[in-house]
Amino acid sequence: MGVFFVIILIALSWAGAYHVVVGRSRWGRLVFCLLSGIFLTIFTIFALNDPSQFTNERQDEVINRFVTHDQTAKDDAESFLADHFVLIDNAFAKQLLPGGTGRGTVAVTDRYMLKQFFTWCVSHSKDFDFVICDIGFDQADTSVQKLIPLIRRLASSNKLLLSDNESGRSLASLLPGSAKGLVTAASISDRFNAQTLVDDGQPSAAYAVYQKMDTVSGTNERWLGLLSEQRIHEGRKWSLNNFPPVLFVRDDFAQLAAKDTLSEQFPGVKNLQASNFYPLELLDTSTLAFNLNARQAERKQNIIFLGTFHGSDDLHNTIFGKFHGPAILLNTIYNLHLGTHWIRPGLILLLLVGFSITIYLITLGCLIGYDEKERKRLPELWLWEKVVYHGLTGWHIGWSRRSRHIFTLTLEVLVEIIFLPVLYLMVKVAYLTFHTILNVLPLLGLLILFRTFFISFHKLKKIKT
Repeated sequence: MGVFFVIILIALSWAGAYHVVVGRSRWGRLVFCLLSGIFLTIFTIFALNDPSQFTNERQDEVINRFVTHDQTAKDDAESFLADHFVLIDNAFAKQLLPGGTGRGTVAVTDRYMLKQFFTWCVSHSKDFDFVICDIGFDQADTSVQKLIPLIRRLASSNKLLLSDNESGRSLASLLPGSAKGLVTAASISDRFNAQTLVDDGQPSAAYAVYQKMDTVSGTNERWLGLLSEQRIHEGRKWSLNNFPPVLFVRDDFAQLAAKDTLSEQFPGVKNLQASNFYPLELLDTSTLAFNLNARQAERKQNIIFLGTFHGSDDLHNTIFGKFHGPAILLNTIYNLHLGTHWIRPGLILLLLVGFSITIYLITLGCLIGYDEKERKRLPELWLWEKVVYHGLTGWHIGWSRRSRHIFTLTLEVLVEIIFLPVLYLMVKVAYLTFHTILNVLPLLGLLILFRTFFISFHKLKKIKT
């Protein structure tokens, strides 16, 4: 609610300057209200996008809000995952290698298994769209040298996308089609927001995968909103939505997910187990090829995602709890698919019109410099004129002079009190889940219609009396 009160305070302050700056000019008032609406629209977009607003909310409340309230949304998310991705988990495909000076041994993804997998990818490149490899490869690591020719061959044929944060020494920095990992800077924790999309002009893994998905599927021509790749750069303030985790299972389902060997981040594990999820250490390439061909016959995309889907590795602290890297990337990709980070022109126009009307109503209450006779000739006796003028002069109710007007004035005050919170609610709902704004528009429309009818009826009644 803090944002709402700040918006109202700014609106009142600007409207207070109306009488001094604009005076009685109707065109001046319209220009003033339009500029005020533009300012408040931009302020709202910036203010409501602050990720810190989520940090004080309990994790269970966040999960309830984004996950459990809409079964249809969950089903859509599961279908998106099943229709586009084939998951290969390297959580247990590990080997111990020397870690360099003073580092002892380190656990890395088994190089022999990776060589077998990449060799199969080179020979069966027609069976899949591309491979997302969420594994870091150090150029100085001698165990990686045998993988480099295979990796280069896949990358040059546009069949491989490496995701790695260590851009300085990583193999990804030498390959075409590589992408940054999850964060834009080491000091920024992983969050589901637009700040994870582009770093120093290089697209992150989530945005690169999204672009590649649309290119492969032939849907890249669909409208993407006002933002371009360049404007996304460091552009979280232009996003009305943080990216909420949709592909997620609550803690009470975590054990069930673990039994099915799939990460607790993903729902519907039993449905995905047969053809969508493979442990790398148990991978049967003939079965994989058969299932990929069957998926192609069903017109599904075959995007192979190789990464750590469960276990203690590749865990990141987020404002929604701990998530594995692939879970963050897949959730971000899905939100990109939904378009939750784009600012729709319709929403901007709605905010602009709403705030302009609000400022216009408030300015009508700032005519306190007019004498009583001049005020009576003005047809614009709305709430804010009455409340501000009569409240400051000490005869708020006495203006009506007739007891039967007290109820009318009280009802009109209540209508106006409801109007602004509903406008705020509309913006807040659009901020949380953009697609549900359609549920708020009818309510807002009815409120404005009732308000217009009531004011018109009240004025007509005054004319007759």
